[in-house]
Amino acid sequence: PYLGLGPHAHSMIPRGERNRRGCNASTAAYLAGEQTTWEVVQPESARFESMFLGLRTVDGVPRADFLARFGEDPVDLYGAALARQQAAGLVTVDPVRVAPTPRGIWLADELAATLEVK
Repeated sequence: PYLGLGPHAHSMIPRGERNRRGCNASTAAYLAGEQTTWEVVQPESARFESMFLGLRTVDGVPRADFLARFGEDPVDLYGAALARQQAAGLVTVDPVRVAPTPRGIWLADELAATLEVK
C-alpha cells in the first residue's frame, strides 16, 4: 500500500475490488476538488509493481513478503532476469531478499524493464 497526494498522484489502497486511486487532474482542477478514479489492478501487474517499486529501495523486495502476498517466490518467478542482473552486479539475491546493489539502484527503471516472467 502507498498513498499519493496531489495532482497526478496515485495510491494503492485496498478497497474491495478497486484498489488503485488515481488523480489525473491539473493543479487547478485538483484544487477545485476534482474527484479521483478507482481501478482494479490485476495480479500480474501487482506482482510486477511490487518488484519495480521494491527495486527502487535499498531494502529491495523481501522474498517471504512477496511469497505471502502472491503465492510465488520472486526468484522463481523472475529467475532468469534476476540471474542476468546479478551477474551484471546490479542486484543481490539472498535467502531473505532481492535488492539492488549500490550501482543497481541508480538503474532501477532499467532493472524493472528487463523483468520477465519465466
